Amino acid sequence: MPELEAKLAADTAYQAVWTGSRADLNLFLTFVSELLTEGGAPVDLGRMLQEKNLKDAGIKLFLVYARVGHLPADFTKNFDAHLAAVKGEPNQGLWAPYAKGAVPHDFTALAAVLHRENAEYLRARIAAKAKGPTSWRVPGGGGTPPERPYLSYERDCYERLALLTRLAPAEQARLDLLRQTRVGDRFVLGDFAYIISGAQARTSVGNQFVKEEASEGALFVVVSYVIENLGNAPATVVSDDFLLIDAKGRQFKPSSHANTALAMSGGRKDLLLSELNPGVKRTVKTAFEVPEAAVGAGLKLVVPEKGLLGSKTVEVALRFE
Repeated sequence: MPELEAKLAADTAYQAVWTGSRADLNLFLTFVSELLTEGGAPVDLGRMLQEKNLKDAGIKLFLVYARVGHLPADFTKNFDAHLAAVKGEPNQGLWAPYAKGAVPHDFTALAAVLHRENAEYLRARIAAKAKGPTSWRVPGGGGTPPERPYLSYERDCYERLALLTRLAPAEQARLDLLRQTRVGDRFVLGDFAYIISGAQARTSVGNQFVKEEASEGALFVVVSYVIENLGNAPATVVSDDFLLIDAKGRQFKPSSHANTALAMSGGRKDLLLSELNPGVKRTVKTAFEVPEAAVGAGLKLVVPEKGLLGSKTVEVALRFE
């Protein structure tokens, strides 16, 4: 590691970045910020740094941090001096709104990494993600998980902010909204992971051979979901413990008649008397019978934690196909 730091000290472009062009400094700090947050940086950003002979220095800084857990003392000293110098500028000098063709400028993550207890840098991160050059990561969007989720995912950022300070009403409202599980989100309860993939409202289920008609004034709500066994042993599970709740707070259990028609017509009903092996995912459909008016007013699916000791639940606001 001393060898890397020695190379940085001998890098003339790196040494000059603090006293050179402000645009070059913003670009360099943005690059380092992206490396520390995501473990990588956009190709265009790296190309810009390469043209200014600053890319290697940024990578060396990242490697130093990755191996010893902190940045070189000269970097942190210069960075803190820069933060103090630009504090009175718009957005504390940390970021600038996105503009087509403009050089990216957002090193809020770097400020938050080096000052973990400063809530204002997290607030600057939230503001930058709303109007700056990069957007939040999409949960479940794939790719390598970030080293610091609280700087990559909006919900994680608000959760961390709530640990550091009292949230403003608008911040708390946003966090409450982000905490809601939605269709398409993956969530874990006990030894199982779920993705509620969608819902359909039908007047009947089954086919021409086995068919079940909804009662007068009612509809069948058929919920599709994926379940995965995260445990170490096969497990027999059912979806008959799911509930639907309507806008009036009324609760609806799965319809045994509708689910039987689904199963006998070739649609996979639930996992009753069927074992799910570890690491295996299965797509399942479960039907509920509800008043027709309840569908238009909004429905929530309640998924309970399996097992005798299970006490948690997750609510998912359904979206109809």
